[in-house]
Amino acid sequence: MFAKIRANRAKTLLVLGMLLVGFGLPLRPIAAVHLSSVTDASRDWRQALEGRWDCQGTSTLGMRGVEPYAGRLKNELARDGSWLMIEFVEQRSEGTPFRERQLWEVLADGTQRRTIITDTGTGGILTSPRLRGNASKWEGPFGEAFLSEKLTLRSPNQHHWRGELTQDGQYAGYYELTCTRLLSH
Repeated sequence: MFAKIRANRAKTLLVLGMLLVGFGLPLRPIAAVHLSSVTDASRDWRQALEGRWDCQGTSTLGMRGVEPYAGRLKNELARDGSWLMIEFVEQRSEGTPFRERQLWEVLADGTQRRTIITDTGTGGILTSPRLRGNASKWEGPFGEAFLSEKLTLRSPNQHHWRGELTQDGQYAGYYELTCTRLLSH
């Protein structure tokens, strides 16, 4: 029992530490960029993803092979436009749905960064060097694994996510979601 409490405490401290990194670094002048200096491309990307989205796809991250995977995204730009706040809630018929929150920012050198916090105590920081055309590639640590993700804007009302996890250099699974804008709340 005490081992489980210690493990949960360690996860909580990890999440709190990531929150401090995710929220603390952008406050430093060297790390953050005011919206007026953000490139039009990155601003357009973040604005294009604003709104509510229904997402459908597949995943192999469960224990049963390829499974249907679905969720809802709610994306809002911060009032000053410096962050895109992303919330994903998994849709499932049984069990507790997975929840994830992300903060997408632009650093002074133009690098895009997404700080991810999940309700399972896992999180990560993904970066993308630049947004090119209608696709961007993101990479970084995610819990004890490494996440490589591609985001593609297919139209103003549809985008696609594909992520692959590796752990200790071994393939650990993927998720793939096509998200369609919900036109009414």
